[in-house]
Amino acid sequence: MTEVPYLGRRLSIEICRTPFAASRLIEHEGVVKAGVPKSLPENLVRAEVRRLVEGWLRAQAKRVLGERVRDVCRLHGLSFGAITIKDTRSRWGSCSVRRNLNFNWRLIMAPPWVIDYLVVHETAHLDEMNHSDRFWRLVEQRCPDYRNHEAWLKSCGATLLTW
Repeated sequence: MTEVPYLGRRLSIEICRTPFAASRLIEHEGVVKAGVPKSLPENLVRAEVRRLVEGWLRAQAKRVLGERVRDVCRLHGLSFGAITIKDTRSRWGSCSVRRNLNFNWRLIMAPPWVIDYLVVHETAHLDEMNHSDRFWRLVEQRCPDYRNHEAWLKSCGATLLTW
């Protein structure tokens, strides 16, 4: 693993062996730097870097999706319950009857406009808890080119799910 998708672009991953006991990861200027203890056997380094990168991506997903949900809800006068980042293989997001919003952490790898569409889609369920014509009209009002975003997910989304 030498790169990781993030917000529609690819970040390089640099691995360095450190004298520290714990692994660490930082992102700086488009490079993800993974510090892995020298004491970790070489055959375990790849798995440790993947664990670190996935943890970082999940944290970024929580932050970015949370910000976008709050922005969209503020703009449209909506209230929501909790935002949860999940590891799902069959859906990108969902909205519960308790107004909780759930998102797949792998969305953070998609371009920002795709993330925005998913946030608009799920927050539209706060107004309309189905996929009726009224629901799709709300989505279109809030994201006029949503069909392009859906098409991107259909054509490129499967590659994100394999990560």
